[in-house]
Amino acid sequence: MGNTIFERNYRKMEKLGLIALADRIGPDKSARIKSGGFMDLCVNYLYDNLGQIVSLTHYYEQNGDLCPDPDMVVRIDRDMSIVEVLTYQDSLTYRRVYPKSGFVDLAARKDLNSFLGQWLKNLDMQGFNGENAIVRA
Repeated sequence: MGNTIFERNYRKMEKLGLIALADRIGPDKSARIKSGGFMDLCVNYLYDNLGQIVSLTHYYEQNGDLCPDPDMVVRIDRDMSIVEVLTYQDSLTYRRVYPKSGFVDLAARKDLNSFLGQWLKNLDMQGFNGENAIVRA
């Protein structure tokens, strides 16, 4: 078993039950995970494209609107046991790892996958678990 950031993030998502949750919710469905007084974690299954593509999002309300903070779209590759960030957004910024065909923003790739690792660690410490998810169609 390797020790790349992608493999470590896969293991963290697996520990949180988010890999199994992606199977439970399937295409065009979503789930919400609650934990104590923290913002709910919303998991949306977006599509299959060289792996499962899901978004992980916390929302807060500002002036009556829901704002993502953060929202990350990740690709889960079960064959390679990796998770890779594709996009990141919050109320102020939007970043893409693959901004156009054939191009990789290496700085975004490094930064965003590192951020995902820290966020997953925080979610674990805050008690989030995919087994407790409420699945919605």
